[in-house]
Amino acid sequence: MTDRDSIADFIEARARKLREQADSGVAGWALAKHDAVLFDALASDIRNEMDVREDQA
Repeated sequence: MTDRDSIADFIEARARKLREQADSGVAGWALAKHDAVLFDALASDIRNEMDVREDQA
């Protein structure tokens, strides 16, 4: 596993935790759900951007 995969996995785990909080109705659930979407996008960008850079090297 590469460093970028570890970073992306960590971010995806955080997104899952935020989604669980949102689904359980914890105060601030709308913000948690919004943050989860942003974290998923960030993890995807990390994986995709790093793939592009590795291909160019």
